[in-house]
Amino acid sequence: MEVKSDVKNKTVIYNNGKEKIIKKGGTVAWRTNNPGNLSYGSLEGAVKDGAIGVYRYKTYKFGIFPDFETGEKALKNLWKNKWKNIMPERTVKEAMFIYSPPEDNNTSKYIDNINKKVDANKKIKDLNDNDFDNLFSVIKKQEGNGLGIEKREKVSHFGLKIDNEYKEFKDKPIEYDATGKIIPPRISINGSVNVKKHIRDGYNVNSYTRSLPNR
Repeated sequence: MEVKSDVKNKTVIYNNGKEKIIKKGGTVAWRTNNPGNLSYGSLEGAVKDGAIGVYRYKTYKFGIFPDFETGEKALKNLWKNKWKNIMPERTVKEAMFIYSPPEDNNTSKYIDNINKKVDANKKIKDLNDNDFDNLFSVIKKQEGNGLGIEKREKVSHFGLKIDNEYKEFKDKPIEYDATGKIIPPRISINGSVNVKKHIRDGYNVNSYTRSLPNR
């Protein structure tokens, strides 16, 4: 899956080759499928947990996940596996100063909210499944999962008309430039017609009538 982000317009576009999923507005956590707002490439590193891109917001680099389930799984893995093994003796309160440092966040208020659900003085190694579930519910609410607008679009693919039969190249989605014009992929065609090199190498056909389908 390919992903593109536009921080200025608060948009993330996911492309799986069949459809584009466009998420606009809402919170960063919602747009990036990252309910814990995990950093990309740090102690919270989201790369190994399935992140497919990075969302650069101010001085932060948040991981972008292909779907909410993968992002949620990464959040749980951070606390229940990584941190439980790396720093089992630390309390939840101590860990929160790493997870949500006071120079960027109201960490004390964050901990107060956690204390309503879980004893923040508990060591990470002593948390049970219910404690973790309550902790994650507070984190997801605190980090913000406010919904924006989600739109889905079918991905069109480049094609040629060969001997009156239309051939679509499934691995070549149609792309557009800034003016809305189609950017043709590079396809080389062997045959009686000499096709310019603005078409992608790798496909062999006998003849063609046009390089792009009517739209």
